Amino acid sequence: MSLAQDLIYSVSKGYTKTPKHVALAIYLKTQTGSSEIVKIINRFGHSVSYDQVEEIETSIAEKMIMNTEDDIFIPSIIRKGVFSSFCWDNNDLCEETLSGQGTTHCTNGIVIQTRPDWCENEDEANQTSLQRSKNRSLKIVTEEQPVHIYSKPRVGPKTNFSKQTHNSFQSLSLVSRKKDFCFLLCRMSLLDNLFLLDNVSQCIPTWTAFNIMTDHTNVPRANSIGYLQVIDASPTDLNTVTTVLQRSVSIADKLGQRDVVIVFDQAIYAKALEIIWLF
Repeated sequence: MSLAQDLIYSVSKGYTKTPKHVALAIYLKTQTGSSEIVKIINRFGHSVSYDQVEEIETSIAEKMIMNTEDDIFIPSIIRKGVFSSFCWDNNDLCEETLSGQGTTHCTNGIVIQTRPDWCENEDEANQTSLQRSKNRSLKIVTEEQPVHIYSKPRVGPKTNFSKQTHNSFQSLSLVSRKKDFCFLLCRMSLLDNLFLLDNVSQCIPTWTAFNIMTDHTNVPRANSIGYLQVIDASPTDLNTVTTVLQRSVSIADKLGQRDVVIVFDQAIYAKALEIIWLF
């Protein structure tokens, strides 16, 4: 991964800034406070320049100052009055240590919004805000510590699933299965062999694009993605999952959103249900 990012950075002559080159420069600047070390590493092609580090930190700091209300950070690309979904997942950096312990485990989250009609030039607005960044550095801590929760014996929720709801799900499931079967037939290489078209490239798109093409009445719009604060703890802990739930609800309240949709993987989802059942 490190070599691949070095290749991308070198081939693009520094225009494409990879996570390694940005993170390494910021880390060296934070830990040493020396601009010379960052400049030396930059000359070897392993990080961005010291001036770019200051511009990145200033841009992050200005966004946090402009979008923080009551210690709740809302990314600048996220708009009020537009329905938002929250996605959280673990970010494990398994460094090579002698004992295998002491590696980095944190929790990252994003906010996803369907871009409204009046926000088509969002990319241009973001470019303008980046150009206004000054060559000065502001240090703002973007990590937050999880709150603590004490677990109780697991108790399952009460089920309330009517027959009418079951029948509606059955009809939707039947339509989806038929569409998936059509997609499977169209993508099969056996059809190409039957018609002696081995040299013809695949003309049927992937599953998502296929469903979009076959449903002309419900074409999804482009999404805006905002990155949330990093929680310096593993999501395997109940305290971390509680912090994730509370943070998502607080942001949704600030955005004027009554219902909250949070996406987890199966492991975090099981812990989230355990916490919800406690309340």
